[in-house]
Amino acid sequence: MYVIVSALPRFGPVARRIVVGAAVANGIGALLGGAGLLHDAEGMGYRESWLRGPFSDYTVPGLFLLVVIGGGMIVLAALALAEGPAAPAVSYRMGLLLLAWLAIETLVIGYRGPVQIGFVIACGGSGLALAWLGRRALTRS
Repeated sequence: MYVIVSALPRFGPVARRIVVGAAVANGIGALLGGAGLLHDAEGMGYRESWLRGPFSDYTVPGLFLLVVIGGGMIVLAALALAEGPAAPAVSYRMGLLLLAWLAIETLVIGYRGPVQIGFVIACGGSGLALAWLGRRALTRS
């Protein structure tokens, strides 16, 4: 079966650089954050008393942050660098997943100060960019 390469979804060169940069930054942050939550959440400044809902400690959130968000962002960066045809779909989904993570995290631990607002704006902005650029590439093809 032959596939016409130009019909596959692709990022333009500027979009690809943005996706790689956002994915690497969020991926490294999530890998470090997830590992930190698993190793010593209290030492990172996250109190177990903040947790509401289904979590009694930071094990599940730490694993999710490390494996799903961190690993997914690193995979996205590699796909975008390699110009893989799955990169736009993965970008779209990882952007939405990052936005969902931020919303759920805020619901679970509540508001914890102005640093949290900056974090949500920065990560949320990159999540929006990943979702928008991925969706745009998918709809152009």
